[in-house]
Amino acid sequence: MTRVLITISSILSIFPIPAFAHVGHIGAMAGHDHWVIAAAIALALAAAKLGFRVTSKMDKLELQEE
Repeated sequence: MTRVLITISSILSIFPIPAFAHVGHIGAMAGHDHWVIAAAIALALAAAKLGFRVTSKMDKLELQEE
């Protein structure tokens, strides 16, 4: 049975068949998962900016001490 499934799927995979997404996929793209990712990226950028500011201030203080 496994051989038959592998053979059929191998044969079918060489034929170009277009894949069409149904309307349900459009709603899934605007789902909560993408907002969580966008929020995580924004949080990472904010943390990087804050870290850069703190590092810059520390470097300026070190230069003033020397």
